Amino acid sequence: MNCLGGALEWSTSHCAEFEIDKTSLICATRNKTADPIRPGCYSPTARPPIIIDGHHIEAATTCKFLSVFINQELRFAAHAAYAIAKETRYVLTCKRLTKVSKGAKSHMMKKLYEAVAIPKMLYAIKVWGTTMLQKGMSKRENGWNARGFTRKMETVQ
Repeated sequence: MNCLGGALEWSTSHCAEFEIDKTSLICATRNKTADPIRPGCYSPTARPPIIIDGHHIEAATTCKFLSVFINQELRFAAHAAYAIAKETRYVLTCKRLTKVSKGAKSHMMKKLYEAVAIPKMLYAIKVWGTTMLQKGMSKRENGWNARGFTRKMETVQ
C-alpha cells in the first residue's frame, strides 16, 4: 500500500480515501506452534501487525466481510451463531405480528417468513455452510457440524 504505485498513491491521484479505522487484518492460517509455557499444547501462530500510513493495524481473530463473519482459521462458527441469533429475532418478530385478534393472518405470515426471513438467515450459505458439510472430519477438527447447526435452527423454528 505504501510502495511506489501502491494503493495509497492511487487513492490520492483518484481523490479517494481509505478508511484506515475500518480496515481489519486477518492472517488466514491454521498453523499452530508449540506453547512453551504449557507442554503438549498448541497456540495459534503469531500474527504480526501491519502499518499503513502510520496506523498500526493488529491482526483480528474475527472480522465481518460482506456480512459474513470470518475467523483467522477460515471457519465460520461465529457466523453460524450469528445466523441462529438472527433467526431467533425473526421468529420472535413474526410471533409478535401474528396476534389472534388484530394480527396478520397465519398464511400471510408464512409467506412473509419464507420470502424475507429465510433468505436473510441463510445469506451466503454456500460460502459459510460448505465447511460444515465436509465429510470425514470430526467435530473437534471441524468445530460446528451440519447436524448440530441444523438441530439448533430447528429448535428455534
